[in-house]
Amino acid sequence: MNSHSTPIQGKRPDKRDLSTSSIVVGNKKNKLSDSVNMQSSDNETTNHFHLSEADIDGISKKLHDLLKSDIESIVSSVVQYKEVKHSHRRL
Repeated sequence: MNSHSTPIQGKRPDKRDLSTSSIVVGNKKNKLSDSVNMQSSDNETTNHFHLSEADIDGISKKLHDLLKSDIESIVSSVVQYKEVKHSHRRL
């Protein structure tokens, strides 16, 4: 058995360090490069992000897939729990 981790074929490891990620206004390398810097009434700076309909659809689909997977896992666990509990009653 290898002592090192080998990535799954076709999958790239995620090398983003989210602890240091930030949006810098005017930086063309921002993933959300269309962020708009706005001043609120109490002089706080807030970022507003404008996502395209395709971006929103993509994010919605990913969230739906994650939620579906979580729900399926929970249902499976509940079914297994009930089966085990029911089998113990027979004893």
